Amino acid sequence: MQRRRPVLFHMLASLILASLLALGTWRLFHLSWNWPAALWAWVFGITLTTFAYYGWDKRQAQRVGSARIPEIVLHMLALIGGSLGAYAGMRMFRHKTLKGRFRLMFWLIALIQMGLLIWLAYEWWRG
Repeated sequence: MQRRRPVLFHMLASLILASLLALGTWRLFHLSWNWPAALWAWVFGITLTTFAYYGWDKRQAQRVGSARIPEIVLHMLALIGGSLGAYAGMRMFRHKTLKGRFRLMFWLIALIQMGLLIWLAYEWWRG
């Protein structure tokens, strides 16, 4: 019997989905070929993907015996740009809101990203 690898499967599937959404966004809005446009397209794609993964995991949590999405996958999706989707998913689906360790990790990721955004804005403003 082959051993299942849900973390690898979900990471690859989510990256493919987010990439397709980002490319679709890029094409739909005829974005120019530059880093800010690529970043915004990626954030849009990964945000939608992360939101969908939270919704799917909530649905699976309500079904007895259903395969769940590993928490590390949800954290990785937030880390690579989907924290807005993660936050929206937690609020809309009321998912993972009572798990203290999960919320702590989410907020640490969000703080790191806010710091990075502040630094990028400062560098852009300087020059």
